[in-house]
Amino acid sequence: MTFDLSAQETARLLFTSSEWSYLFGKVSKPELRESWWRLYRMYLDSLCWKSRRLERLAIDDSQCTYCGARNTVLQIHHLTYERVGNEDVNTDLTTLCETCHSKAHQKEKKI
Repeated sequence: MTFDLSAQETARLLFTSSEWSYLFGKVSKPELRESWWRLYRMYLDSLCWKSRRLERLAIDDSQCTYCGARNTVLQIHHLTYERVGNEDVNTDLTTLCETCHSKAHQKEKKI
């Protein structure tokens, strides 16, 4: 299912405001984190995200920026979640293969 959210609607739904950033980073209540992830998944289904994803793939020449893999499934990784819905494709995102993407999230959990 694809949601046709404008960038403004997405930014409003997600956390370009300090409240969402605070909720994601500071609050441990499962129901609040669940709400954040539900909105995030909606955003990943939006045309706005799909456009940013394609733009980042083009910037990285469709290869993993960590290991250089090309002929594999590539994913776009958020280097920061502070501006989800209003990402700067040049500084907030990178292209990773599935293996490197998994490793990146494992490192984040240790921090």
